[in-house]
Amino acid sequence: MQGHPSLHAVQAQFVDVEVTDSHGHRPASVPWFGALAHAIFFHQGSLDYFHTHICAPDAPNCGALPGVVSSRVSGTSPEPGKLTIGVLLPEPGTWRLFLQTKLGGRVITAPYTLRVAS
Repeated sequence: MQGHPSLHAVQAQFVDVEVTDSHGHRPASVPWFGALAHAIFFHQGSLDYFHTHICAPDAPNCGALPGVVSSRVSGTSPEPGKLTIGVLLPEPGTWRLFLQTKLGGRVITAPYTLRVAS
């Protein structure tokens, strides 16, 4: 994630993240629990959280049950190493994002701190 995204509570937005290995190459994520990546957000000082998925372009049910239309806030991964995360947070304040993806047979978790405005 480059810089500090300008996020606002109760507004669906998208944040771009570039994933690289130690050599600067962008590895391909593989599906893990139905999605290429999972984004879990926790609000500091409360029990509020938001969980969304980053879906492959050809995953019709990513983020939903079969036959149920998936969320319009689900993210995408248009090419290896590029993740677009859908964000819809209910409250302003400090949020911790834990981004999880499976690379090379291992689940990787990357933490971020986000400031969300009103």
